[in-house]
Amino acid sequence: MTIYEQLWELSRVSVLAGMHGSGLCNILLMKKDRRSPSFVLEITPWNTFGTHVFFSNLANAMNIHYRTLPVTNRTNALLHTHFLRLNGEDLESVLESGSDTEGSQFFEFWINQDVRVDLTTSTHILQEFLHAINRTRQHY
Repeated sequence: MTIYEQLWELSRVSVLAGMHGSGLCNILLMKKDRRSPSFVLEITPWNTFGTHVFFSNLANAMNIHYRTLPVTNRTNALLHTHFLRLNGEDLESVLESGSDTEGSQFFEFWINQDVRVDLTTSTHILQEFLHAINRTRQHY
């Protein structure tokens, strides 16, 4: 697809789901039709704190319904520890402390993890998201 074709397709999207990252900036291109509201589901990396505010604020500003699906189990995260600068700290204590959104280590390590969404523990969030879509669409 050319960039123009991609932009055209994104302007027609009313449901967008994806991993926390720059790709979710496509919220800006989503369909804006009050008769058929748009929805975003953001998957957030394990043990990160405050990451959802970036895209929830953007979605709210665009009048788009937002929901986060946090990865809450470490076994569902593939951590690239080679990005981590320990500075004499123990790896396990750094991992367990989690991350706030400060410093370059947040961007180099915490955000750069591959994740697996465990449907057995995430079903309720996905169901809530789908119910919200259905409820909202019934009103229009």
